[in-house]
Amino acid sequence: MLVIIDDGFTFKATKVDATGKSTAVVVPSEVELAAALQELKASFKGVRDVVVVTRDAVAGSVEFPPGAEDNLGFDERNQLVQFELMSKMPQNDTMIGEVLVGRSLITHAQLKQLLTEQRESRKDRSTGNYQHLGALAVSKGFTTQEEVDKSIDVQRRINQPRLSSSPLGGIGPELKANYGMPAGTEVGFMYQEVRDSWLAALKQVGFRLNAIVPLAGIARHYFGKKFTNGNLVEIYDHGINIVALDGSGSVESIPFGGKPMEVEQLSNLLSRVGSSQKHIWATTDELRDLVLATGEHTNKDSQLLDDPNEAVQILGISTLNAINSMR
Repeated sequence: MLVIIDDGFTFKATKVDATGKSTAVVVPSEVELAAALQELKASFKGVRDVVVVTRDAVAGSVEFPPGAEDNLGFDERNQLVQFELMSKMPQNDTMIGEVLVGRSLITHAQLKQLLTEQRESRKDRSTGNYQHLGALAVSKGFTTQEEVDKSIDVQRRINQPRLSSSPLGGIGPELKANYGMPAGTEVGFMYQEVRDSWLAALKQVGFRLNAIVPLAGIARHYFGKKFTNGNLVEIYDHGINIVALDGSGSVESIPFGGKPMEVEQLSNLLSRVGSSQKHIWATTDELRDLVLATGEHTNKDSQLLDDPNEAVQILGISTLNAINSMR
């Protein structure tokens, strides 16, 4: 099974076999979906079945009235799921700095430097010193103009409003009840146009879509085999996901909003995680160093997760585990 990760900024892919082993990661150089899939098809010859893991799909839980998940019509279920999960959908306000960091072209520290210099240049635009952030990044030697142009294309695609957005809700199995709380039902939400675009693009190159899975919280299907209580804290360049490991299916997402992540900000976010145990998973070396700088890992109820697999491989294995759990 080929797992394609779409975090909104880059496409990454890894092949996962039936035993749960993940192969090397391939990152296409192209940023447009059709061209990126052509690259992946050339890299993974003979593979047909694909699962897409994307930020354009979100997950949560809804407490339906007894029997409602079976008796409600399609439109009614969609409305309920949309009401619960709409606020979790990515907004059309992504800044170019967020894209540059998300594509691993600059670091959070470099973004902070660029934003500081840009603010200074705004003080007197009459001198002609003002520069756009992308141009500043190129002038500093952080990245190339070609990569900035690609990032602008990515930003345009992310922020482009959909002319007609048809909600599409998915309903999963009933979740286990926690002490003193009723059981909910796991649900997912995305726009039908997004699903249709993936279906068409994958079919065009000879892939077959098996499922679309939300990115936020997916790693619980990997780390949840090691830990069954507390919260898993997924830290990505674009934000944090706080994932309950108690079987409730709860996922809280906190976006960074284009701001560079710093030690104090990260420390404040981690302190908000209301759990006796925090299992912290940083998906890049820079984010891991920031966690270490907060000192959060020294608390007796917190731990920074180390794993021999890299982030995309962990997400690939998580996806296989998630698919198997639904069968």
